[in-house]
Amino acid sequence: MVLPDSAGKGDLILNEILVDPRSGDPKFVEIHNPTVKYLSLDNWALTSINEVGARQPLRLVGGEGNKIAPESYMALTVDPARLRLSYPQSAAGNFLQLAGLPSMPIGAGVLLLLSPERMVADSLPYRLDWHHPLLRSTKGVSLERVSPVFPAYVPSTWQSASSSQEYGTPGRKNSTALSIE
Repeated sequence: MVLPDSAGKGDLILNEILVDPRSGDPKFVEIHNPTVKYLSLDNWALTSINEVGARQPLRLVGGEGNKIAPESYMALTVDPARLRLSYPQSAAGNFLQLAGLPSMPIGAGVLLLLSPERMVADSLPYRLDWHHPLLRSTKGVSLERVSPVFPAYVPSTWQSASSSQEYGTPGRKNSTALSIE
């Protein structure tokens, strides 16, 4: 039994989002633990900010006993089984089922990852036009963070997932991840 640590600033980050799923598929938000320690997910939450700047209702991420392993990824979704079917290369990835996700409009939005103390741990003001300009459609294509060292709010930190990886890598390393030593 591994006892997880509490996450500090920058220990848990937003890493991948799918806001425009194919018909019948669920949306997802992926978090990443870039540290070398197990982190507790107890009482972490997601929320979004609506078009008038108000926070939407909180969606709890983890309960007592939920943890994320060092240097790993966790896809948060309402339907892990369906997500595994939609992205077969990610079937062995890490998934956590949530009762609901915050509102994530397709065109643009602001997604927040909140610590148990309700401080903003990571903030992602995403836009549809962050996707690769040559994509014919963004249906089923996730946006992936290229590196945990770059801030989430910088558009160049995000790229469309690779077609060779089914346009999404829920619960595992991103297809567009840069190796920065």
